[in-house]
Amino acid sequence: MRRFLFITLIFAFSGFFFFSNDALSKKDAVMDSAMRSAQVPTRFLANIFEGANSEQVRILEQENEALRAQLFVIEREARPILFDGKKAVIAKVYSTYPTNSHHLVSINAGTLDGVTSGMPVLFNDAFLFGRVVDASDHRSIVQTVFDLEWEVPAKIGNDGVNALFVGGRDPRLTLILKNESITKGDTVYVSSKDFPYGLILGLVEDALYTPELTFQEATVRLPYDAASVTEVMVLLES
Repeated sequence: MRRFLFITLIFAFSGFFFFSNDALSKKDAVMDSAMRSAQVPTRFLANIFEGANSEQVRILEQENEALRAQLFVIEREARPILFDGKKAVIAKVYSTYPTNSHHLVSINAGTLDGVTSGMPVLFNDAFLFGRVVDASDHRSIVQTVFDLEWEVPAKIGNDGVNALFVGGRDPRLTLILKNESITKGDTVYVSSKDFPYGLILGLVEDALYTPELTFQEATVRLPYDAASVTEVMVLLES
């Protein structure tokens, strides 16, 4: 009898623990399911906002690229300035690569910017680079000092020795009187009525004296490379 009661108690306690654990497991499962259900709207909303933010970022990036492109164009447009109190326009020089022919170049300023044929074109505010020979609405052709047909009256050094500047890849000075003294490094500047007086052409490189010639000559060194000229200034008023 005692043994029977003992066995009965064991089964009773086992059943209690079994059903208790089972109830707790079901409760945990229900809670876990409820938590997952609660997270679904949150994830849904988060995905919506994340998608909206991604779209906004994409739109802002596109607008930024568009503004950068516009700024790039604006920075390269011809722009009017005042130079020594006179009207001028800064223009970009179109590349001549790969021919690298610099006797004629195109610039991005034209008649709508006030440019007309005959106007002087400067490099680095001081050097005569050429003159406009043709102009359309937004573009002009410039004959440069590197053209073999370029000739302009010039003076040399502080004494103002008269000479004729002849352009080309290797510019030179000619028609210099034999009794005139010139020195390497003397400044060569414009003395033509067609250009502002005193614009620099270059520097005397070597004086060439030949007894049998009536005049002496000299080679001229330009203190810049034609290929490096990417921006010039057109004087609208001389």
